[in-house]
Amino acid sequence: MPIRAALCRTAHPSSRLPPGPRRQRQECRGRNVLKLCETHPGKIDLLVTDVVMPELGGRELAEAALKLRPGLKVVFVSGHTQDVILKEGVQQGAAFLHKPFTPMQLAQKVRDPLDFDAGTAH
Repeated sequence: MPIRAALCRTAHPSSRLPPGPRRQRQECRGRNVLKLCETHPGKIDLLVTDVVMPELGGRELAEAALKLRPGLKVVFVSGHTQDVILKEGVQQGAAFLHKPFTPMQLAQKVRDPLDFDAGTAH
């Protein structure tokens, strides 16, 4: 399943995310995500980003987004090997999901940092 479709499913109440309203935005380019971080009037809870992307890599995107939105949670995804991921600068211990993954695996991975932030970690 493409990641965009899986992300859409995580916004659905039956995906076992923490209670509360869900809105999602999908952007294909890192620069567009940064523009969204600059201009979106509300809170942004979570960024899900691929590690290797054209124009702006996932680590660079996360660092820049965190400067604009301190406290933003980040989940990295990639189908690359561990050495490529480390070479791209993603730290060991960062929230990470290896492709391919199921919608339920994605839902759990995005739920973990959101639950932790809400003080309801399992």
